[in-house]
Amino acid sequence: MTIETHIMSIEDFMQKYSDEGAFEIINGEIIYMNPQSSGSADVSGNLYFALRLYCQQSNDKVLIEAPFVLTENTNWVKGSRVPDIMFYTQARFDDYAQQTPDRASKPMMIVPDFVAETISPSDRFSDVNRQVQTYIDDGVKLVWVIDPQEKTVHIHTPSNDQSRLVKGDNLLQIPPTIATFEIKLSDLFAE
Repeated sequence: MTIETHIMSIEDFMQKYSDEGAFEIINGEIIYMNPQSSGSADVSGNLYFALRLYCQQSNDKVLIEAPFVLTENTNWVKGSRVPDIMFYTQARFDDYAQQTPDRASKPMMIVPDFVAETISPSDRFSDVNRQVQTYIDDGVKLVWVIDPQEKTVHIHTPSNDQSRLVKGDNLLQIPPTIATFEIKLSDLFAE
């Protein structure tokens, strides 16, 4: 359901998020998030766990179901997103952390390098496509759309209008310009 149209302060954003649960702000509209199904949550968990192990060695940063915001003047939220998984390279995250010493009390105020969305049975195709385009427009370099039912991943980048489909027991990789992480599809969809 979509309600309200405005921007809000970081403090108001955090209070509303705390009081009312996860939501995104897209083009000034507040859109409340549907919870993931247990199957899609399992797959997101598998990816998060693999990325978390990778980040322990690389010092990159991975977060699960955390908001990032687009700001106007640093105090006003003009947009927000809540990807299932978001990833930041060490250099970008370290620079952000240095410039934002109070970051622990705020949502992430930096666009991720990579996001992954895991499809739930209730998700609509048009909503997922719109979400991918929003991430690309925000500046995300790589978007994975993971479909647990079909056991496939669609890979989207800003440089290509067409997604690339990965299926079977292929290897998923994040391009070396972002990280050297890789995972087999069979591990991603393991129960």
